[in-house]
Amino acid sequence: MPERGWKAWRAARALRRIVHIHRNDRERLVVSLHGEINHANAAPIGQLLAALLQASPTEAHLDFAQVPRLGTASASVFFPLVAAARAHRTTLIVHRADPSLRAALHELGLDRTGLSYSGDPI
Repeated sequence: MPERGWKAWRAARALRRIVHIHRNDRERLVVSLHGEINHANAAPIGQLLAALLQASPTEAHLDFAQVPRLGTASASVFFPLVAAARAHRTTLIVHRADPSLRAALHELGLDRTGLSYSGDPI
């Protein structure tokens, strides 16, 4: 396998370990995130989540219970996601986000985009 192909395969496999899709239909997208989200994988995760909104579900549920921490650069997951949600009129609901994640999203102004929070599991 050429070096470039190998890197692409490894990157795609890493995303599948982090992003678990439980449901994806016209009514609802349900995703749980697992593991560390960092500078290297935040943008691809955000792009993947935004692509999942192409089906225009009514609601998108994102569970962050298994994410140990989310740094400020990692919040870039939300930029393509919020843009896609707005374009497809999808309501974003963040489940089990710890206080530091909520504070980071508030500081970035993403609370004003219509994000909802829930402490319930998905």
